Amino acid sequence: MKKVLVLMSGLLFAQASVADGGTINFIGAITEPACTTRTYSHQTVMQCSQNGREKAREIKLNAQPQTLPFQLGDVSVKSSGNIKSIQVVYR
Repeated sequence: MKKVLVLMSGLLFAQASVADGGTINFIGAITEPACTTRTYSHQTVMQCSQNGREKAREIKLNAQPQTLPFQLGDVSVKSSGNIKSIQVVYR
């Protein structure tokens, strides 16, 4: 499956902000739902499902490369002052 940029969200130091728009371009078929993201003041949790099973993983905001549950993709965190941007690339 081609890599698809799915999510960019910014986190403010003590408050979360939500992106109101974006564009997703892909070729192929969607066979599983996208992972969901829950953002709290100091942590982000990604929950993914595969073949009817669900797993959740806390995404550390320390800018180290991380993987999604079930190895479905990669997560990177970039910091700019008090703002954190999270990029998810599905495999």
